[in-house]
Amino acid sequence: MARPKVNPVIALTKKLVSLQVRNEKLQQDIADTLDAITKELEQQTLDSTLTPVNTPAPVKSRGIKKVPVDAVVPKKRGRPSKKV
Repeated sequence: MARPKVNPVIALTKKLVSLQVRNEKLQQDIADTLDAITKELEQQTLDSTLTPVNTPAPVKSRGIKKVPVDAVVPKKRGRPSKKV
């Protein structure tokens, strides 16, 4: 049995409509994904900007601590001195 002749314009129109529907679904999926990502990022930034009220500020170092003079041993440099 021979296949009935299909009008190419109708076939292409059906294909185009199906592609448009698929395109709209994909665009909606992308939009939903972007919304979810932006909400997650906003939540993360809110969490990082909120600091607990009772936490003290970090203590800055007061520089190098003074070491007692007795503890410092000078490093020997150069040739050893001649012993007579």
